[in-house]
Amino acid sequence: MAFVTIDLVLVALGLRFSGEEHSPLWIVFFVIVVAETILATRNETRLIRRGAAVSLILGTLPSPSLLGLTGFSRLYLASLITSGYVLDMLTRIAFLTAVSSVTRPSAGERRVHGPGERRPPRRDRPRRRARPPLT
Repeated sequence: MAFVTIDLVLVALGLRFSGEEHSPLWIVFFVIVVAETILATRNETRLIRRGAAVSLILGTLPSPSLLGLTGFSRLYLASLITSGYVLDMLTRIAFLTAVSSVTRPSAGERRVHGPGERRPPRRDRPRRRARPPLT
Protein backbone atom coordinates (compact mmCIF):
# COMPACT_ATOMS: atom_id res chain seq x y z
CA MET A 1 0.00 0.00 0.00
CA ALA A 2 2.94 2.35 0.52
CA PHE A 3 3.85 2.26 -3.16
CA VAL A 4 0.27 3.01 -4.16
CA THR A 5 0.27 6.02 -1.84
CA ILE A 6 3.53 7.27 -3.33
CA ASP A 7 2.16 6.82 -6.86
CA LEU A 8 -1.03 8.71 -6.04
CA VAL A 9 0.83 11.57 -4.34
CA LEU A 10 3.25 11.95 -7.26
CA VAL A 11 0.46 11.99 -9.82
CA ALA A 12 -1.50 14.51 -7.72
CA LEU A 13 1.56 16.77 -7.57
CA GLY A 14 2.02 16.37 -11.31
CA LEU A 15 -1.59 17.41 -11.84
CA ARG A 16 -1.18 20.38 -9.52
CA PHE A 17 1.83 21.74 -11.39
CA SER A 18 0.76 20.91 -14.95
CA GLY A 19 -2.58 22.61 -15.33
CA GLU A 20 -4.73 21.29 -12.49
CA GLU A 21 -8.21 20.50 -13.82
CA HIS A 22 -7.20 20.95 -17.46
CA SER A 23 -4.18 18.66 -17.32
CA PRO A 24 -4.44 15.43 -19.33
CA LEU A 25 -2.28 13.72 -16.70
CA TRP A 26 -5.38 12.66 -14.73
CA ILE A 27 -5.75 9.65 -17.03
CA VAL A 28 -2.73 8.10 -15.29
CA PHE A 29 -5.08 7.44 -12.37
CA PHE A 30 -6.77 4.78 -14.52
CA VAL A 31 -3.48 2.95 -14.96
CA ILE A 32 -2.70 3.10 -11.24
CA VAL A 33 -6.17 2.04 -10.11
CA VAL A 34 -6.44 -0.82 -12.62
CA ALA A 35 -2.93 -2.14 -11.97
CA GLU A 36 -3.25 -2.01 -8.20
CA THR A 37 -6.75 -3.46 -7.85
CA ILE A 38 -6.15 -6.59 -9.92
CA LEU A 39 -4.56 -8.55 -7.06
CA ALA A 40 -5.84 -6.49 -4.14
CA THR A 41 -8.31 -7.70 -1.57
CA ARG A 42 -11.73 -6.11 -1.30
CA ASN A 43 -10.68 -3.79 1.54
CA GLU A 44 -7.48 -2.78 -0.23
CA THR A 45 -9.51 -2.04 -3.36
CA ARG A 46 -11.77 0.29 -1.40
CA LEU A 47 -8.74 2.10 0.02
CA ILE A 48 -7.17 2.45 -3.43
CA ARG A 49 -10.38 3.86 -4.90
CA ARG A 50 -10.80 6.35 -2.06
CA GLY A 51 -7.15 7.36 -2.22
CA ALA A 52 -7.39 7.89 -5.97
CA ALA A 53 -10.52 10.02 -5.55
CA VAL A 54 -8.95 12.18 -2.84
CA SER A 55 -5.69 12.67 -4.72
CA LEU A 56 -7.59 13.47 -7.92
CA ILE A 57 -9.58 16.16 -6.12
CA LEU A 58 -6.53 17.58 -4.34
CA GLY A 59 -4.49 17.59 -7.53
CA THR A 60 -7.12 19.38 -9.61
CA LEU A 61 -8.77 21.70 -7.10
CA PRO A 62 -8.44 25.24 -8.47
CA SER A 63 -6.95 27.79 -6.11
CA PRO A 64 -9.18 30.71 -5.06
CA SER A 65 -6.73 33.24 -6.51
CA LEU A 66 -7.28 31.83 -10.00
CA LEU A 67 -11.00 32.39 -9.60
CA GLY A 68 -10.49 36.00 -8.50
CA LEU A 69 -11.36 35.31 -4.87
CA THR A 70 -9.33 35.96 -1.74
CA GLY A 71 -9.46 33.52 1.13
CA PHE A 72 -11.87 30.65 1.62
CA SER A 73 -15.44 31.82 1.34
CA ARG A 74 -18.87 30.68 0.28
CA LEU A 75 -18.24 32.28 -3.09
CA TYR A 76 -15.40 29.82 -3.65
CA LEU A 77 -17.68 26.82 -3.08
CA ALA A 78 -20.38 28.32 -5.28
CA SER A 79 -17.87 29.03 -8.04
CA LEU A 80 -16.75 25.38 -7.98
CA ILE A 81 -20.31 24.25 -8.56
CA THR A 82 -21.17 26.83 -11.23
CA SER A 83 -17.91 26.34 -13.13
CA GLY A 84 -18.66 22.64 -13.65
CA TYR A 85 -15.73 21.46 -11.56
CA VAL A 86 -17.87 19.34 -9.23
CA LEU A 87 -19.68 17.63 -12.09
CA ASP A 88 -16.40 16.99 -13.89
CA MET A 89 -14.78 15.44 -10.81
CA LEU A 90 -17.82 13.31 -9.99
CA THR A 91 -17.80 12.00 -13.56
CA ARG A 92 -14.09 11.16 -13.43
CA ILE A 93 -14.44 9.42 -10.05
CA ALA A 94 -17.45 7.43 -11.29
CA PHE A 95 -15.46 6.20 -14.30
CA LEU A 96 -12.47 5.30 -12.10
CA THR A 97 -14.76 3.28 -9.84
CA ALA A 98 -16.47 1.56 -12.77
CA VAL A 99 -13.20 0.59 -14.43
CA SER A 100 -11.69 -0.77 -11.22
CA SER A 101 -14.87 -2.75 -10.51
CA VAL A 102 -14.71 -4.45 -13.89
CA THR A 103 -11.02 -5.25 -13.76
CA ARG A 104 -11.02 -6.70 -10.25
CA PRO A 105 -11.41 -10.48 -10.61
CA SER A 106 -13.53 -12.52 -8.27
CA ALA A 107 -11.90 -14.29 -5.33
CA GLY A 108 -12.07 -17.68 -7.04
CA GLU A 109 -10.19 -16.48 -10.10
CA ARG A 110 -7.41 -14.92 -8.02
CA ARG A 111 -6.54 -18.04 -6.06
CA VAL A 112 -3.15 -19.44 -6.98
CA HIS A 113 -2.73 -23.19 -6.54
CA GLY A 114 0.53 -24.64 -5.33
CA PRO A 115 2.24 -27.63 -6.96
CA GLY A 116 0.73 -30.17 -4.54
CA GLU A 117 -2.73 -28.63 -4.35
CA ARG A 118 -5.65 -29.99 -6.25
CA ARG A 119 -7.74 -27.52 -8.16
CA PRO A 120 -11.44 -27.44 -7.32
CA PRO A 121 -13.73 -28.90 -9.99
CA ARG A 122 -15.12 -26.52 -12.57
CA ARG A 123 -18.82 -25.99 -12.13
CA ASP A 124 -19.51 -24.25 -15.42
CA ARG A 125 -19.87 -27.44 -17.44
CA PRO A 126 -21.61 -30.70 -16.59
CA ARG A 127 -19.53 -33.67 -15.55
CA ARG A 128 -19.11 -36.52 -17.97
CA ARG A 129 -20.75 -39.73 -17.02
CA ALA A 130 -18.62 -42.81 -16.90
CA ARG A 131 -19.18 -45.01 -19.91
CA PRO A 132 -20.30 -48.54 -19.21
CA PRO A 133 -17.63 -51.11 -20.01
CA LEU A 134 -17.84 -52.77 -23.38
CA THR A 135 -18.80 -56.42 -23.12
